[in-house]
Amino acid sequence: MSNSYSCVIAEENALFCQKLIKIAAQLDLFVMDTPSSGKGLIESVFKHKPDLIITDVLLKKVDGLSACKHLKEQGISIPIIIVSNSMDPAHYSGGFELESIDYINLPLSMDRFERAIGKAKKRIENQKILQTVAQKHKKMIRIKHKYRDMNIDEDEIVFIEKLEKRKYKIFLNEGIEIETSTNLEQIQVQCSEWVISPHRSFLVNLKRIKSVIPDPYIKGNYQIIYPTFNKIIPLTRRHFPLYLKLISSIF
Repeated sequence: MSNSYSCVIAEENALFCQKLIKIAAQLDLFVMDTPSSGKGLIESVFKHKPDLIITDVLLKKVDGLSACKHLKEQGISIPIIIVSNSMDPAHYSGGFELESIDYINLPLSMDRFERAIGKAKKRIENQKILQTVAQKHKKMIRIKHKYRDMNIDEDEIVFIEKLEKRKYKIFLNEGIEIETSTNLEQIQVQCSEWVISPHRSFLVNLKRIKSVIPDPYIKGNYQIIYPTFNKIIPLTRRHFPLYLKLISSIF
């Protein structure tokens, strides 16, 4: 394939990391970042949103498998290729559970690595095709704004909040905010399955969620974090399974 794909390479050994960067460039991969720790890998994926993750198991502090598992629990299903010295059966099993493209032991086999990259590219292309098809079927949501009908593209909705009785605020991409008298139930019935209610006072668009963390105060609950809007939205334990099921099909 002639297209260029982005990747993050997580590797503790600086010399081997440089080798992987050179090989990646030869295989039409653009390296966005090279974290050396599992925590750095998690942060890098959220920041750069790469097409592919290439990671060692033996990273600093948090290992590569645990980092990828955390990302998967957040609903991020980016293709993963594991390249590692580790021959621990538990690590092989962990790679399988993550549905990684391949687990390649060192010394690195170029032929096997190229095949793994090829498989990853095919998976990425399939995901992009599905996203393109979805884009062609935009869903417009009709609301009341200042006593007039107004249409909003569902994909532009980040979240919607009930402010008070008969007063709601729609938060759109790029930081735009629109007040409406159309209630949450009337809006949600027009939306696709990707717009859910994590709490009775909110609707959220799963495609716009960037970060979900455990609630530090209520065990079993979670919090949806929106740094752009300086907003934290509760995700109750009752709604979390639906969130996890739907979000995993987006990434």
